[in-house]
Amino acid sequence: MVLHLRPAVIVMLNGHISSDAAQDGFALAPYWEPTAVEGFSLAVEEVRHDSASECSVRMLKCELGDKVWSGPQIVVPWWRDQSEPPLQTFLQLDRLMDSFLTPGTSPCVLVHCAGGIGRAGVFVAADAGGRAAARGEVSCCSPDRLIGHLRQCRMNMVQTAEQYEFLHRALPLLAKQMRAAK
Repeated sequence: MVLHLRPAVIVMLNGHISSDAAQDGFALAPYWEPTAVEGFSLAVEEVRHDSASECSVRMLKCELGDKVWSGPQIVVPWWRDQSEPPLQTFLQLDRLMDSFLTPGTSPCVLVHCAGGIGRAGVFVAADAGGRAAARGEVSCCSPDRLIGHLRQCRMNMVQTAEQYEFLHRALPLLAKQMRAAK
């Protein structure tokens, strides 16, 4: 998928957990395990830790045949499954992601979590809603409309009541932050 989409940045909302680590009593498998796809290679290089967002930034390089993609991956270790993120840290995460985007373009951003619906849904809804509101398109920016749209694309996007309530608190602040960054 990365080689096809060629994202400006990848946001992994799972953190960097080793294969012997556990969360809530469940063993967690590592990401980027060796693949069964012949000819595929992946290189990962830790670049820096962003103290404001409490995230790590790594450079990835994926190759398969003549296709190559290199780019940043933001690793988010602090957002637990089926929970809402800390608001100020989330705002810093969005600022960090923005630092990899070229103004005036519509870049692809790849966002994922363990299941791809809870944390990823919250992040996508908040970011899309904040960007639309910053452009003055407020009619499409309510959490209900954002979640409704996402759930047409993938069922169960935004999993919990606290994630839904988080969107109500985060969207006005995110829109303000994005307007100020213009």
